[in-house]
Amino acid sequence: FPWDRYPNRIVPMITGRGCAWGACTFCSDVTSSAGRSFRSRSAANVLAELRHQAEACSSGLFVFTDLKLNSHLPVWYGLLEGARRVAPGCQWIGAVHIDGRGENGLDRDALKAAAAAGMVRFTTGLESGSQRILDRMDKGTDLERTERTLRDAAEAGISARLTMIVGYPGEEPDDVERSAAFLERNAAAIDRVLLNRFAMIAGTRVHRRLRRGFEGRETLQDLRSEASLATVHHRYGPARSRPYRRALWRLLGITHAINRRPLDLPAQAFEGVM
Repeated sequence: FPWDRYPNRIVPMITGRGCAWGACTFCSDVTSSAGRSFRSRSAANVLAELRHQAEACSSGLFVFTDLKLNSHLPVWYGLLEGARRVAPGCQWIGAVHIDGRGENGLDRDALKAAAAAGMVRFTTGLESGSQRILDRMDKGTDLERTERTLRDAAEAGISARLTMIVGYPGEEPDDVERSAAFLERNAAAIDRVLLNRFAMIAGTRVHRRLRRGFEGRETLQDLRSEASLATVHHRYGPARSRPYRRALWRLLGITHAINRRPLDLPAQAFEGVM
């Protein structure tokens, strides 16, 4: 591989396929490429590869491409305990799920241990600042716990990147306002926001619900299937209302204010990845 052409030699790794949560209604990963079940490597196996790749590629930069790196806690804690033992000075990023398990590996002490082990950034799916919409999505997350995790990560020195969705079926102006308010309250603990328009992918749970006439179906207009793209094209009806547009402009403004800030130095090497 022509590593000499890359200013940052970022080595991709994966510890498990699928997602231990696997319930989010909009997610096509668990119904397509990643598979409908979750399976994980062992911590020892992952650490052995980390050591090998660090030596073979002469690099200490790694991106874990798991859908949720904390899906299997023995592997997650294995990384916290052993990453810099097998790859001294390494830095790494990955996606996590701030779910409602009693222990999800993301408490204050664990995040400090993650930072000490080389984690410089995590990505997590906030999706919405409205608990009502999160429950409709079956996200399994709680906004209070998410806020606490973001602030603990910032205190530990870990950069946080959020994904968000607008236009989920049934979303109202107040839900968008709540998303804007969430970002506003936690802006200091957020480095980047990836804001996406809701896309309905064929085969997802929300698509199957659509075919059964689920609640919120009435907010979708001009529905037509695009088989070549495995999507269902639509227009979101409420987005045409003045209150919705006003709330969306507020959300876009706060997102822009966050995204235009310089990245934290440790995370700069991974800009453009995930």
